[in-house]
Amino acid sequence: MFWFYFGGVCVLAYMIYVQFEMERQKNASLVSDLLMQIDQQAPNQRCEHLRRQVEELQEQQQCSICSSKPKEVAFLCGHRVCRNCNSNLSLCPFCKKRITHRIKLYDA
Repeated sequence: MFWFYFGGVCVLAYMIYVQFEMERQKNASLVSDLLMQIDQQAPNQRCEHLRRQVEELQEQQQCSICSSKPKEVAFLCGHRVCRNCNSNLSLCPFCKKRITHRIKLYDA
C-alpha cells in the first residue's frame, strides 16, 4: 500500500512537472515572440524619437518672429533673432528692453 501511494505521488509530481514544463515552454515562446516584436519595433521608435529631437532643435534655431530663418543675432538681454528681423527692431520683442548692442552669432 505504501509503495502504491508513493508511486501515485511520483506520478502526480511527474504530471505536475510535465504541465509546468509545458507552461514554461509556452511562456518562453510568448516571451520570445514579444522580444522579437520589440526588436522589430525598437528601431522605428528610436528613429521617431531622434526625428522629433532633430525637429525640436531645428525649431529652437529658427527665428521666433518670422520662423523662417535661423537666429543669427543676439541682443545684450540674451534673446536672439534672424538677420532680417534684427534690422527692424529697436526694442527686444520678447522682454521689451532697448537694444543697445547686437552680437553676430556664428556656428563653430
